[in-house]
Formats: sequence, structure tokens, C-alpha cells
Amino acid sequence: MDTVPFNLILFVVDVVLLWGLALWGNKRLWIVAVLIDLVAIKGVSYIFRFHYGQNVVDGVCFHFGPFLIISGIILYFHKRRITAWISAIPGLLLVILGIDCVFYEPYAITLEHYKIVSSKVDKPLRIVFVADTQTNTVGDYELKVFHLMNSQNADLILFGGDYIQVYGDSRKKVDMNSLYERFKGALAAEKFDAPLGEYAIQGNNDGNIRELFKDTGIQAVSGTKTIDLGPMVLTILSLGDSALSKYEKPWPKEFLKTDEEKGKFHVMVGHIPRFVTAESDADLMLAGHTHGGQIIVPFYGPITTGVGPSFPRKWAAGIHELPGGAHFIVTRGTGMERGWAPEIRLFCKPEISVIDIVPR
Repeated sequence: MDTVPFNLILFVVDVVLLWGLALWGNKRLWIVAVLIDLVAIKGVSYIFRFHYGQNVVDGVCFHFGPFLIISGIILYFHKRRITAWISAIPGLLLVILGIDCVFYEPYAITLEHYKIVSSKVDKPLRIVFVADTQTNTVGDYELKVFHLMNSQNADLILFGGDYIQVYGDSRKKVDMNSLYERFKGALAAEKFDAPLGEYAIQGNNDGNIRELFKDTGIQAVSGTKTIDLGPMVLTILSLGDSALSKYEKPWPKEFLKTDEEKGKFHVMVGHIPRFVTAESDADLMLAGHTHGGQIIVPFYGPITTGVGPSFPRKWAAGIHELPGGAHFIVTRGTGMERGWAPEIRLFCKPEISVIDIVPR
């Protein structure tokens, strides 16, 4: 998105409205100015709507917020003290909110530790799981994520889909081949060497993941496949199979272990977490896709999970136990939805999942 015209137009609107307030300092004029500024944000966002959601967020937090603060200062000196505070305090809160959700939280990567106790393992095993890197560039943040993953001494490393996301007209401004090469180079530079291997699955925003992970040392698997890793069994689900639920039959045979595999700890990984309700013999299920909701409303939770209305919002992130004793973990992911959605996180920091499976 070309932000220059968007910001210049809003800046001119802000200056004109504030100049009028500075001259007259009228409370009714302030109300009119507030409405005009909000309409301008909406209108200009619509005109430059390649990244419409982000335009609105930037306009509200970094134009309307300062506009309210300066309006408050102007009104204060015009002896409109109550209106001044009504203006300035929300303005300050909007600026703080914008700094948090645009500049801080999206890059405040956290290591989320989970512990599973099982009689099916005779020694501790560690899985590092990351999903939804969903980047349109490869910079310091992505390098930090990959380095943190590699520093956890994992026995098994899993990538949960949605690696690169470049929408619409922005593809004309991005060299996709170069972006793929930078992504591959960042992964290859880490020289991942987990004893049980490194695997990447297909997400709903991905193209050819075999090409994306070529020469990285990471095995890309786009179809449903079960792999015996020795101390555990790993089932990788295709994108379609990960979207199956208990209401959809028949389930793939890979959902159920063979007699030879039943004594081993069974890990199942898929991108869309709807499969956690399907019939399976998995002891631990891992999924991404939800981004943890990406925006958490206090006392309400995530606005959406991206999975569907039948999927409980409380399952958008974290570890949960099913009635049969199996556990599933939905990671908050490390990136953000792009394109139509604002690139923000609110009360939902990105996550690298570190899962320790220990003997009972």
C-alpha cells in the first residue's frame, strides 16, 4: 500500500479542523470536527483500500488519536475544560493502543511451554511447533523466530502451514521468487538438526510448499501421511483432512493407528483445528490457523477463530483435553492475517509452542 497519499490527505484534514478549533474553540465545532475527521478516515481509507483494514486502524490510532489530544489542549486553553478532558484522554488511549497493537505485540514473540505426561514414552521428548509465519517479507523478526525455534533443543520440529502471504496488487510490487529464496535461506542458515526430524505441512494460504522448503533440510508434506519416528508416531494431515470434523465421514485411515503403532505416543498435526473433534487414536493433536484470534476483546475473547461457528472460541489458543484423555494444542502463530485484515495483534502475542512429553 502506498501510505503517502493516505497520510497526506488525513494530515491536511487534521490541520484544517484543528486550525478552526484554534480560532474559535467552540464545543459544538469540536463535535462537528470529530465527526468530519472520522468520516475522512473512512472515506480516504476506502479510496486507498488496497489494505483497507490497516488504513482504518492507522487512521484511527495515529490520526484521530493525536487529533483528539491536540483538540483537548486547544479546548483547555479556550476554557472548555470538561470537553478538553473528554477529547484528550480517549485520544491518548488510542495512540497507546495503536503503538501496542501495531508496533509492539505483533513482534513480541513468546515461548509458550506445555507439558504432557504419558505412560507411552520412556524418556522426555520435546516438540517445537510453529504455525502461521504468514509473512510478506523476511526480516529480523522472522530470523529471530527461526533462531528461537532452533535453540530449544527439540527432538522434533513441526511447521504448521501458512508461511508466506502476499495479497492482490501487492504481488506486483513483490518479487515472489526473491521472497521464496529469502525464506528458504533463513531456514537453511539455521541448520535445523532435530533427532526425529523437521516437517512442514500445508496451510490454506500456501502454494507449492515442496518448492518453498527445498534445500532447507526440512521435509515438506502436503498429503496425509503417517510416519513411525521410533519413540513416537507422527501423522501429518493434508489441508483438507485437517478441516474434517466429527460430523464428516469416513475419516482417513491415518486417523486411526495400526495394532503395531498403538503402544507408541501418537502426534497428529494439521493446519485447521477442526480435525480435533474427529475420531482418532492421537494422544496429542497440534494445529494453527486461528492466530489465537489475533484480536482478543477483554471479557469476551477472540472475535473470531477463522474455523467456523461450530468451533468453540475458547479453543482458539492453548492446550485442551478431550473426554478420552487426548490433548490438543492450538498455537497463536507467529505472524498475522494480511490483505483485507489489519496487521495487528491485541492481547494476543505471537507464539512458539514448546511441548515436553514426559514419562508418567
